[in-house]
Amino acid sequence: MADRQVRLRCLEGQPVKLSICIPTYNRACLLRECLESLEDEVRDRCEVVIVDGASPDDTPAVVEDFRRRIPHFKYLRRDENVGVDEDILKMVEIASGEYCWLFSDDDWMEPGSVDAVLEALAAHEGLAGISLHSTAYESSMRFPLATVPAAGRGCLAGDHRFGSAGEAFSVLGIHFGYISCQVVRRDLWLEVTRSVDLQPYIGSCWLMVFIIGRILERQPLWLYLNRSCLRSRTANDSFARRMGIWKRQLVCHVEFFRVLGGLFPRSSSVYRAVQTILIHDRMPRTLAKLKADGIDAALQVRLFGLYTARYWTYMAYWLKVVPLFFIPGFIFRAVRKAYFRRRARLSVTPQKS
Repeated sequence: MADRQVRLRCLEGQPVKLSICIPTYNRACLLRECLESLEDEVRDRCEVVIVDGASPDDTPAVVEDFRRRIPHFKYLRRDENVGVDEDILKMVEIASGEYCWLFSDDDWMEPGSVDAVLEALAAHEGLAGISLHSTAYESSMRFPLATVPAAGRGCLAGDHRFGSAGEAFSVLGIHFGYISCQVVRRDLWLEVTRSVDLQPYIGSCWLMVFIIGRILERQPLWLYLNRSCLRSRTANDSFARRMGIWKRQLVCHVEFFRVLGGLFPRSSSVYRAVQTILIHDRMPRTLAKLKADGIDAALQVRLFGLYTARYWTYMAYWLKVVPLFFIPGFIFRAVRKAYFRRRARLSVTPQKS
């Protein structure tokens, strides 16, 4: 398959410290907002790399507009959609930066975030990468919402430097799968992708988690930067829309742990720590949202079977997740409506910079 030529304005031989790498498919309007948020941030010191999975919408026109506005820009448009995992591999491959900030096409970058990342890289020599903090916003980005903690159960109150893969995964867990919050050292990424068999994990939607794990085996120095560097758009799960709720839940609860099992034994304390993080921080919120959205009883029964088969040995599952199955959906809808009204009253509409 021959993809269309990369359009490029280079940095005239100067080394690039940071590349902002964005995979995109069929979300031109959201991509425009994303690029608007980072335009002033990158200025002439970083490059922006976009891999487009053959979007049928106006993505090429949006890219062409910003290619004129952002000094250092690469764009590759595929001839066909091959999936997000392949696009992530390609964007890091064609980037020039020493480090690549992997970024989602529907998030906004917070002002000052590039400075914060560059300062962290300068202060901590030899980092394999950085995981960032984010703030969740409702889908129109008008006001912030309660945000799932990046570190398991909110255990980190400040920046933290990890010294091993096991320590990093035991604390950050599934947060490694949040694309916009990961900055990776490109040479280590390429070393892994060229020397390790990735095929079993391509298509899992968690390939980058596996690669980060292998990177940490080579250079076990990773930083958690406790600063909100981006605004994440909630209720905008493209996988759920394309796959449906059931398959999306399989991606989270089966595919993610298949990938994690390729890094750590299933009997290990790390593997169990990641499952514990998922149960405490994410499953109650996800189930409450699904019930507020009105999922039917048959799907709830299937989800109960899926969750119980995988987490029945955890007391937290029985205390924090199972009771939610017995609460009527209208209660979740009423609570959500009241919560959103309150947040809207208390918040000022954020301005893109």
